[in-house]
Amino acid sequence: MMKHPIAGPPGVRIFFAFGLLTLLFTACCPTGAYEDNFGRFYTLVTIPGTDFEQTMLTTGQVDTRDLGCGVWSIRAPTPVEPPPDPENPIAWVAVNPNQNTADQCCWAFRFDGNDVQGSGCGVILGEYRNIGGKCEQSGPMFLQNAP
Repeated sequence: MMKHPIAGPPGVRIFFAFGLLTLLFTACCPTGAYEDNFGRFYTLVTIPGTDFEQTMLTTGQVDTRDLGCGVWSIRAPTPVEPPPDPENPIAWVAVNPNQNTADQCCWAFRFDGNDVQGSGCGVILGEYRNIGGKCEQSGPMFLQNAP
């Protein structure tokens, strides 16, 4: 007897639904809505990386429209970028999708931080550093659950 994959709604396989539920249940710190100490709002989704990476894989968005810089995408650091410090395993890069030398907007920044002990990722402390483009700022940064 030949077995066929079980299909859900047209074009959606049942294992996709299970995969999505698995992703939601394995999402880890930081996942959710955050505000940083500069007043920017983030939507982050983090899943555990492989044992080889020994880090978290974070994606999402940061809203910089109040600065006239739009909504930036957030991605995990690439293999050619410095790996996260074990003491600051929460690492990601925010990238401006409209890089322009004529505006005041930076091109990208990297965040490396860690959950404040016992906060359940309610507060994440770390450092940011602008990378690429025309901005050279860096300094302390924290994220907290958005109100």
